[in-house]
Amino acid sequence: MSEPGKLSARLERKRPLRFSAQCGDEVPRQTHAFPDGVLLSDVATDFATGPDAIFVSKESLQADRVTMIDGAEGGYVELQGVPDMVLEVVSPSS
Repeated sequence: MSEPGKLSARLERKRPLRFSAQCGDEVPRQTHAFPDGVLLSDVATDFATGPDAIFVSKESLQADRVTMIDGAEGGYVELQGVPDMVLEVVSPSS
């Protein structure tokens, strides 16, 4: 499993806070939030986007539903696969 704390230096400055999500009676699961600037891609669907935020649970990382891709200068700059949640802020001007 990749370590979510190793974003590229540029993206690390933009990282939103980490939080725990709780669903019903389940034990809270650790969820990692990745800021805008992290590319999200899915090879199977030939899809790539740069959303405002990406949320990935520890379970998704352990199950390899999401893979972290290193950048040329070190640190992660891309997530491949299917995250738990993607946030895209829509405004009247977008």
